[in-house]
Amino acid sequence: MTERLSALDATFLNLERDEMPMHVAGLLTFEGPVPTLAELSRHVQSRLDLIPRYRQRVREVPLRLGNPVWLDDPHFNIDYHLRHVALPPPGSTEQLSTMVSRVLDNRLDLTRPLWELWLIQGLEGDRWALLSKAHHAMIDGIAGRDIIEILLEDQPDHREGLIPDWQPAPEPGRRAVVASAITDSVSDPARTVEHLLTSISRPKELVRRSASSIVGTARSGKRLVHTEDFFTGPVGPHRRWSWLGLDLERIK
Repeated sequence: MTERLSALDATFLNLERDEMPMHVAGLLTFEGPVPTLAELSRHVQSRLDLIPRYRQRVREVPLRLGNPVWLDDPHFNIDYHLRHVALPPPGSTEQLSTMVSRVLDNRLDLTRPLWELWLIQGLEGDRWALLSKAHHAMIDGIAGRDIIEILLEDQPDHREGLIPDWQPAPEPGRRAVVASAITDSVSDPARTVEHLLTSISRPKELVRRSASSIVGTARSGKRLVHTEDFFTGPVGPHRRWSWLGLDLERIK
């Protein structure tokens, strides 16, 4: 059984452009010895069954008869998604910022599961970091369950380092994907007929509502464009990552 992207998640996917990559990211820094990439890989694989989406890829529906679907990736390879980089001495905050910015410049491969996890070593003060990068379409669909959150959670039912067996579900053929999309589109026939009859019997009302929606969207866009702050202006492909330290008591 396939799971279809919601309309919102499909929109995030369709908005993907070189100048507007639709991934989100999170960075955590740690003190103490840095794990090896092999240790991190084993820990990640031991918990992937808690977030099945991280082993799934997006497949478009032929002729765009419906939203794309999530399917198990038969060629899933954890080594592609785990990356390792070391900062040159002294491993300053500025160097970390530059490295993270370069990672965020690059789009995710939409033919693979939509995430990367970067192990960053060499930070000053005997520290290291994990950078999680995932597509908005995936994160929103799993209620923000990020892989770092899963890695840091205490999972009493999971034996540390034990990798559960996993086999990808058989991939449906083209006909099955099309049939599923058509079935989903008519799963609520009463509503479909109602919309159709409204369009036929009251075409002027349909045009009026459409025009009103377009005008409202244009006005909202105009207000956003003319907002005078540093967020406005042309959007390019490059990203600049930075952070700000705040006192926890002030936030509380």
